[in-house]
Amino acid sequence: MARGGGMVSFFPELNRKRPPSAMLDLVSHGLCPIVHAADDLSVMETLEAIPHITRSARAIIGDCSYRIGPATIAMRLNPYGADTFANPNNDRVCMANDDPHHRAKFGAAYAIGLATALAPAAISVWTPAALYGRAVSSKVVITCLWKVPFGNLLVWRGRRFIWQNWKMELHGCKLAPCS
Repeated sequence: MARGGGMVSFFPELNRKRPPSAMLDLVSHGLCPIVHAADDLSVMETLEAIPHITRSARAIIGDCSYRIGPATIAMRLNPYGADTFANPNNDRVCMANDDPHHRAKFGAAYAIGLATALAPAAISVWTPAALYGRAVSSKVVITCLWKVPFGNLLVWRGRRFIWQNWKMELHGCKLAPCS
């Protein structure tokens, strides 16, 4: 059985609270580009930081398997406060729990940019989006909080990307494509 560690949040927390990587098989952290700014240009500019983040993380974790995810434009959780911010008007808002970028062509462009930025970093698993919604239980169909801008999820495995059909069974729940 593999032993993992890291942060369910983001790289700054991994950097501040470094895991005992000598005792671990894998280390993970998430990514979110709307912590400081949520306009289009700022979100895309965060991709320039990815090589620096991955080099720093690799220096911290050594030869452990390095996993990234979830990497969502919307913020899943707020390690800096009580909660993320609601976004009922679908605006571009920092630290929002729902972001219109993610379910638009912009989200697809961001995901491709992120994949390109992550490719040289020897990431063993990359999860480009989280599978959660407003109502999730083991007996209901998971509904999409965002419409994924492509029918499949691009997942980094070892040294190559693979497409995974995201109409799958998830612990007894059926995950259906968004329409």
